[in-house]
Amino acid sequence: MPHQTKFDCKLRLCKSKTMASDIANATIEDLPDELLELVFRRFYWSDLLVIKQVCKRFYAAASELRKINVSGMRIFPSLGTFVNTCVKFPRLRKLVLNGIMYEDISELPLVEKLVTSCTEIESIVWQLAYTPYSEHLTELLNVLLQLRLKRLDFKTRSTLLKEAAQRIGQCTTLRKISLEETPISVPNALMMITPASSGWISFKGCSQLISDQFIVALADNCRQLQHLCLGTGEDRYYYYSSMYNSGFCSDKGFHALATCCVNLRTLEIMKYLVVTDAGLMAVADSCPLLSRVSLFADRALTSASIIRLVQKCRHLRYLNFSRCLGLDDNALRSIAECSELEVLKLQACNITDNGVVAVAKGCPKLLLLDISIILTISDLAVQALAEHCPQLNTLNIVGSRGVTRRGFRPLSKRGCAVMR
Repeated sequence: MPHQTKFDCKLRLCKSKTMASDIANATIEDLPDELLELVFRRFYWSDLLVIKQVCKRFYAAASELRKINVSGMRIFPSLGTFVNTCVKFPRLRKLVLNGIMYEDISELPLVEKLVTSCTEIESIVWQLAYTPYSEHLTELLNVLLQLRLKRLDFKTRSTLLKEAAQRIGQCTTLRKISLEETPISVPNALMMITPASSGWISFKGCSQLISDQFIVALADNCRQLQHLCLGTGEDRYYYYSSMYNSGFCSDKGFHALATCCVNLRTLEIMKYLVVTDAGLMAVADSCPLLSRVSLFADRALTSASIIRLVQKCRHLRYLNFSRCLGLDDNALRSIAECSELEVLKLQACNITDNGVVAVAKGCPKLLLLDISIILTISDLAVQALAEHCPQLNTLNIVGSRGVTRRGFRPLSKRGCAVMR
């Protein structure tokens, strides 16, 4: 037996040395094609053109890329340059064109060239750096929707006309619709939503749609709705969106969602809220699959409805109750039962160290916490976060004057971004 054990040890040692030598002698030719594509996805479009000239294998792997991204570049290419690049990648499935300018109707043939050359494109994310005329936007959408798009994510301040809304509504393949900062009327917004695309609807920065009229009609027409996002809590949108707002969301809209949209998973309605506990409780009782809830600056809510939400919805991962002044430590003790919670935003809420300590102990998977503009928070709460939340990577304590540098130093040392 001893000799057999010694032999086994020598065999394992030989195998480990062989593996180490194989790794040391490995070259880039030994990388599988799937891993090579993952590496190439991180390059910008201009670098990909150089990569395709290295060798035949790199040319084949780069040609199979399904996504080209220009976001984050300091100097954005012209639309013509970008289209001529995309033509060399016929297998593209997703385009992210943030920063690419579409100036006027003279550039429409370039978009037509892109549509005819890359017929497999399913997703377009385009943040227009320049605001074209509404008529030009309609013609641009007419060309893009010749593709069998499953997702359309657009950001522009051009008014979406009735013709453009009708064209989007006629696209039977769309599954996700997202418009950001786009002035659009309630009838036109309802016109562009089809039963196929009714699962995912996002109108960020479109606060003019936050009204009981739109939400009631939407809930009645889209009973399979799973994701709903209206407006935004970011201050940069506030002045622009307030010029177009025409109403408020009250319990009437929430009762309609509770009655018709029982499969709701995401509910984000930011600002212009006068929803009381009765409205949120109705949604909590009827929509147990909710995982993401954002109700920004709703001063009619109290801790009672938030406690009911946590009790009924056991899959919560994202909660934003910033500037909900009725939220207190009782709500935080209930939120502490959400062991899967990853993001919690409580800006300017009436909470103390006791509530934050309870959340820290009950939510070990917390990644982001916003407790800014709260004067009753001290180093005690931040030290509890450092001790019980090892995955916390972002902490916002701007305006929370009770927190000192000594309190958040342990978080900073381990790499957590502390905003103060």
